[in-house]
Amino acid sequence: FCRGSCVFEARRFNVICRMALSTVRCVVFDLDDTLWCTSSTLDRAHEAMVEALVARHPSVAAQYGSREAFKAQMQHTMDTNPQRHHDFTFLRKETIQRLTQDDVITKDVYDLWFEQRNRPCFFPGALEALSALRREGLLLGSLTDGNADPSTISGLAELLDFSISAREAGASKPDQRMFSLCEERSGCRSDEIVMVGDNVAKDVLGAQRAGWRAIWVKPPGSQSTVHTLEGPQQKAEVEASPLATISHVRDVLGVLRACAHL
Repeated sequence: FCRGSCVFEARRFNVICRMALSTVRCVVFDLDDTLWCTSSTLDRAHEAMVEALVARHPSVAAQYGSREAFKAQMQHTMDTNPQRHHDFTFLRKETIQRLTQDDVITKDVYDLWFEQRNRPCFFPGALEALSALRREGLLLGSLTDGNADPSTISGLAELLDFSISAREAGASKPDQRMFSLCEERSGCRSDEIVMVGDNVAKDVLGAQRAGWRAIWVKPPGSQSTVHTLEGPQQKAEVEASPLATISHVRDVLGVLRACAHL
């Protein structure tokens, strides 16, 4: 079932697949750069925000309208609110508020940005891939550090059984609170869940530390699976061992089928 971009090392994963994937009940997806193109989506949202600022507060639009200038202001907000670094909704609203000094403008501008944020540029075939997984009777969820709201996204909302954001969990991946909340929301054990995402450190290693299996959606040009993980007592180089490496989420079902029948 798994061809082309799906990369398997059967010798290494034979036992794992037989023991675990025959009992998979839930597949959890990262969103940004896994289901859709983040840069294109955020570019459109930024354009909507700037258009609103031009109409409502042109001096702010002129000074901070470029992606680079606004990003620098967002970074300043993050630096002065380190306890909220995972909450991109707060960071963006606080930045707009600080620049405009106007509550009404802040709300209106943010709402326009958020509307476009939730009109993502899906990768071709992504929604169809999720539909195929649902037809297999699997639970589907999303786990994101971003602030997209899947419940408002046409075509995606009806495919997901639950969605969890870093803001809701109070931490960003690979913090284990994110993964624990998924287990609670899904009602599944760690060995019944597979994570699918593009970020090795956050999605693959984070999931493996939680006792999940993980499928890496490898971004173009990415090579290394070795990442530095820091903890209270140690700093270590860790190599991720994804169950499979794919280039598109359409291959997820093939991975699960192939593993279940090795």
